[in-house]
Parts: sequence; C-alpha cells; structure tokens
Amino acid sequence: DEQFQHVPRSLQYRRRRYCNQQVSKCCGFSTRSIGLFRSFDFSERRTRSSGISGAKGVNVNLTAVIRADAAPNLGIGHVARCLSLASVLADKGYDITFASRPGTRESAPMLDDAAVEIFEFKPDSDDETGQMKKQWPAGIDLLVVDSYELDANFETGCRKWSQQIVTIDDLADRRHDCDILVDSSPARQAKDYDGRIPNDCNLMLGSSHALLRPGFARLRPSTIHRRGKPGPIDRLLINFGGTDAWNLTPLVIEAVALSKLK
Repeated sequence: DEQFQHVPRSLQYRRRRYCNQQVSKCCGFSTRSIGLFRSFDFSERRTRSSGISGAKGVNVNLTAVIRADAAPNLGIGHVARCLSLASVLADKGYDITFASRPGTRESAPMLDDAAVEIFEFKPDSDDETGQMKKQWPAGIDLLVVDSYELDANFETGCRKWSQQIVTIDDLADRRHDCDILVDSSPARQAKDYDGRIPNDCNLMLGSSHALLRPGFARLRPSTIHRRGKPGPIDRLLINFGGTDAWNLTPLVIEAVALSKLK
C-alpha cells in the first residue's frame, strides 16, 4: 500500500473497490451493499474517458459530490449511509468527494478509512453553493444531498451546475428539487411527497432502498433464524448511533440492570 500513498484519495478508493470485487469473486460472495442505482440508467449523461490501472471495464472521471455532515449533536448517520451509496457509485465510474461542514471529518473518521476526498466548507461563509461552484467551475455529473437543513432552495441553486441531483430524506416535511428522491422509511408512500417534488422526480421509497453496508445483508438470514429459537437473552446491544451527545448510555444500562431482563 505504501507505493500508492501519493495517489489521490478518490483513486485510492476506486482501487480499493476494485480489489474488493476481485476478493469477492474468489470468496463467492458480493461486497456490493445495495441494489440502489445498479439498474438506473445513467447512459444519457456525458462521459469522459480515462482509466485506472486494473479497473477493467469501468468508465472513470465522472464526478459525484455528496453533501452530508456529521457532528456530535447530529450523529454520523448521514455520512454512514452516503458511504454505502458511494461504494455503488464508485462501481459505476464516479470519482467521489464529500462536501461537508467543519468538524465532519473528526466526527466521522470512517471518511478517512474510506479514502474519499473531502471538501470542507469555509466556516465564515454561508454560501455553500458558491463554494462548490468555485471548487468545480466546470460543473459536476451528480450531486447527492443528505441534510435535514437543506431543501429545494439549495437544490434549485445547483440545478445548472449539476447534471443530476439525488436527495436522501426520511422526513417528508419540506420541498425538494431533485431528479431522484430516496426515502427508506418502512411505511413511506408516494403521497407523502405530493406537492413537495417535481412531477418527473423518480421516487425510491421503502426499506428495499435502505442504504446499508453488505455485512447487514449477509447476517440477516442467520439473525432471522436466531429469533425463532426460544431461550434467555444472552446479548443486548444498546446503541445511540455514532455519538451519544446527551450521555444517555449509562442511564439505559442502569435501567436494563434494574429491570432484571431475562
């Protein structure tokens, strides 16, 4: 790996994905985490020719920017699910950069582990759209927006700059201006977004579009099988996500101990 330390992170990420694919072929399973976008047609989008050594059959240098943040009071969920999506986009030939507010890298160290590029907004400017356009003056191929603080106003401002916009949401409480909207809430219905999205927006709703890493899918059969076995509770997972900003974990542990759960 030392010989590749000088390579940009986006290329390191793509090389890692290629290596994972080869390992998967040998082991007989797939590392690809989700079906989202595998069958989506991006063929009408502009293509640019380039290549990465060893990544045969992959058109590279399509640019995807993922707008997502992480913070102690926000958690790391937005970044975590976007990393799952990033792995699929990398398979489709995208160079990926996370555009994030200061503190995201420190709150979500998995970004460094994934070897993706990170563009950090300047803290003294509220014009995030302007900063991104300055960073990529020629425009980009795909913008992914995963933030409860952003809505149609932000997305519309990026329309002419990004060829396609994907929004990830699970609140259905504001308007969006996007080409694809992903909401994996189990009970979500198309009518929940009536009047909130363009008429030609492609909706991807329900748990079948959950942005999960491959390990979750691989463990699901054994987990379901274990549920059917009677007996005492041997292990209990208490998890508030990537952060516990209010330090509730000790309170829950104490409550479980007092409940004498069996």
